[in-house]
Amino acid sequence: MREEILEKFKKYEQTPKKKITTLDTEKRNFRFISLPSNYDDCGFTGMKTFVEMVSHTRKKAITMYFISNTKDTELIAEAIERRWEIENNFHKEKDIYLNEDDIHFTNKTSINNIVILNNLALALAKIYGSISTNEMRVAKKEFKAFPVECISKVQLIMKDTEIIKQIKSNLRRKKR
Repeated sequence: MREEILEKFKKYEQTPKKKITTLDTEKRNFRFISLPSNYDDCGFTGMKTFVEMVSHTRKKAITMYFISNTKDTELIAEAIERRWEIENNFHKEKDIYLNEDDIHFTNKTSINNIVILNNLALALAKIYGSISTNEMRVAKKEFKAFPVECISKVQLIMKDTEIIKQIKSNLRRKKR
C-alpha cells in the first residue's frame, strides 16, 4: 500500500494537470490526492484520499502516509492531528516497549492479532511490574530483556486470588 501511495504522489507531481491539494498546520504540512470513485487496492474499499503528512515536531522532518474514506481535507487533517493525542497518550507505551510502529501489515486479521498480542504482552509486563520489587519502568525493562522468566513469575501467582486482588490494587495505584 505504501508503494502505491508513493507512486501516486510521484505521478501527480510529474503531471501538471493532476492536482495535489495542500494544507499546513502549525506543526505539520499535508498533501492530499483525491482518488477516483470505487478505487480499491489491497482489499481496502471506500478509499477516497491519499494523504502525505510531513511533521516538523522533531529536529528531522518525518513523512508519513495515510488513506482516508473522505475527501474533506480539513476533516482528514484534524483526524490526523487528533491521532497524535492518541499516539502520545495511549499508544506511546506500546511503541516504546513493543516497537508497534515498526510493524506494517495490510491484512486486517494480522493487524487485529498483533494488537491483541501486544495488549497481552503489555498487560503481563504491568502485572510483573506490580509484583516486582522494582519501579514499574525498571520492571518493564526486565520484562523486555527476560520475558520468559518474568512470565514464569507471573504465572506462579495467577492461582492465588488474594494476589490477584493485590495486583489490581497496585495497578490502579501506579496509573495515578
